[in-house]
Amino acid sequence: MLNEYQNLEKAASVIDVARPIAINKDFHCVLVTEYIPGKALSWYLKHETRLYERLNGVAGLLRKLHTRTISSYDKKKEFSNFHEILDQLRLEQKTREDFNQLLGKWWYSPLLDRDWGCMLHRDVHPANYIFRKGKPYALDFESSWQHGNPIRDLGILSAELKTYFERQKGGDFKAEPYIGHFLWEYSENEAEFRQITEILPFYMSVGLLRSARLHRSEYRKYLIQEAIACLKAIL
Repeated sequence: MLNEYQNLEKAASVIDVARPIAINKDFHCVLVTEYIPGKALSWYLKHETRLYERLNGVAGLLRKLHTRTISSYDKKKEFSNFHEILDQLRLEQKTREDFNQLLGKWWYSPLLDRDWGCMLHRDVHPANYIFRKGKPYALDFESSWQHGNPIRDLGILSAELKTYFERQKGGDFKAEPYIGHFLWEYSENEAEFRQITEILPFYMSVGLLRSARLHRSEYRKYLIQEAIACLKAIL
């Protein structure tokens, strides 16, 4: 409760969020935030209405959050969290070994080395961005991080787009124009866009595995296979 309250206060100093109003640990640790009327990014995703425009808004909001909360960078934390997710999935030994080997290659690659980290939203689900009169507001900062890699937020939202189009729109390939547009709008220039697209597969893999924790079917296998395919981008 207190953690999310503080995260929302910090985020509210740089971007539009559902501002925290009050907390009370005696009421089951309740947190009260302001109500933001409007439609979520998930609504625009479902209807494929003005989706490019809405992705512009989310890209700008995340860019502002990341560049205005610059801090040190904790690379070990990124990998520790990845292994935590893998532990939760209880994978077969061979599959886990494949992930471990690929993560080792990413660890020793300079791609994930950087001079600075920042505050991350982390829970970048399309339902957590509300548009009010065209302006995006971010919700739910319970799992927000400090000292993270900004590409993490981009990768997880890209994974959300990919999986949504796979399940609801006839194929994940249909998400590619939207993902590319979102990344381009976030990037300051072409050089940064290219750098982001090199790193993105690592964090898309994180996003896919987060989703896999919620499924126990053939779709879970698809998510795990796609997560491995993303990590193989380093090869």
